Amino acid sequence: FVADVQKKPTVLEEQLKDWQKHTKKFDQVMEKIDQLDLTKLSDKELLQWYDTFHDAYIQEYSRCVVLQDGYSMYSGEFLEPAFKKFFESKKENKKFQEYYNLLMSPTRDSFVNEELKGRYQLLVEIEKEPKLLEAFKQSLSGALKALFPFPSIEKKIESHAKKYFFVKNNFAIQLRIGKEYIAELLCALIQEEKNPVHEIEKMEKQLSNQKIEKAKLIRQLSIPTELRNLIQITELFTYMQDTRKKYMMMASRYQREFFEEVGKRLKIPKEEMEYTVYPEIKEMLVEKKIDRKKLQLRKKHCVCIQDRKGWHVYEGKIVDELFEKAFAVKQEMTEIKGLIASSGKAIGPVRIIHKIHDFINMQEGDVLVTSMTRPEFVPIMKKAVAIITDEGGITSHAAIVSRELHKPCIIGTKVATKVLKNGQRVEVDANKGIVRILSIH
Repeated sequence: FVADVQKKPTVLEEQLKDWQKHTKKFDQVMEKIDQLDLTKLSDKELLQWYDTFHDAYIQEYSRCVVLQDGYSMYSGEFLEPAFKKFFESKKENKKFQEYYNLLMSPTRDSFVNEELKGRYQLLVEIEKEPKLLEAFKQSLSGALKALFPFPSIEKKIESHAKKYFFVKNNFAIQLRIGKEYIAELLCALIQEEKNPVHEIEKMEKQLSNQKIEKAKLIRQLSIPTELRNLIQITELFTYMQDTRKKYMMMASRYQREFFEEVGKRLKIPKEEMEYTVYPEIKEMLVEKKIDRKKLQLRKKHCVCIQDRKGWHVYEGKIVDELFEKAFAVKQEMTEIKGLIASSGKAIGPVRIIHKIHDFINMQEGDVLVTSMTRPEFVPIMKKAVAIITDEGGITSHAAIVSRELHKPCIIGTKVATKVLKNGQRVEVDANKGIVRILSIH
């Protein structure tokens, strides 16, 4: 793909248009499903709609993941070396990481930032009404009651909730938030006592300045066409990665709605339905092939592999052996290496976060260590002095947000959550991509 873009840069625009065509179709499918009552569909109709949903989602997702993940995960093998060589030729070695981070920075707002700006816009409207503002300062229940005389503001809050219904979702949680949740976030935002107009301007100025500084650096260093093409690929794939994450969060809710309806019809608990894969739904609903023992085994450990022949799910002893072989850390380590997502250096105590329930343990100045970050991680990422992940590439969520927050971040370490322990002091040298363990406890 990179070679194709170097030969014909318009390939990048063609890729974007093709993907956007499928995102639009997926949006249309979700809108149609919203108008359905799944409980009133026959088994055949339910499967047809699930097939339609699944196909539209896969068409959107696959156009992102196939190229974008490969590019992102292996950028350290070709992207960084290409720019390092160029900066050496320009005798700018000392500023390499600073310049490289700027050139790889996003040129569009993440959907997390877009949602936050939308919330600040709502706060601007609320602040125009002193009585309503006071109610939001006091309590959520009071705020919701006080909205009644202000239907236009209430409608805007409802529209915002509908647009971002997925913001709490991840691989474990699939919800549709309503105006109550947005009102709760607005109450919390008001407690921060920030000027919403200034905050919006600050966010927009940061992105604008970043784009200006990037363009200026490209001109100043006379960066050649081949490297400029790589910058444009990175910008596009960063945008696609972020949007893909948004669609994944949206799709997870629809997926759950289909699973729960099938589970109700077959009298299978939703906790077991979560461990089914797409082809099994038809087998379970139409052919009545149901193996609940397998589903219960999968809750303990399982591996799902998809290849050209289809889906393969494994559970039991073979999975334990595979995990031990592939992921177990067999020796003591004093340092860990990974990819640099956002440069800088910081020292602090480790705080390992596996799930949302762990968020309460995150303190200001901790080093956030996790397998990968997701949108709901942003509040604790703001608390972190630095960020370390097991997974991810240059266009991953952790990379995008850490650059927005200007936090040192090392991604793709593969073993951080297994090697590091809560409370250990570590030095995160995101100028060199190294995490050094400074203390045992």
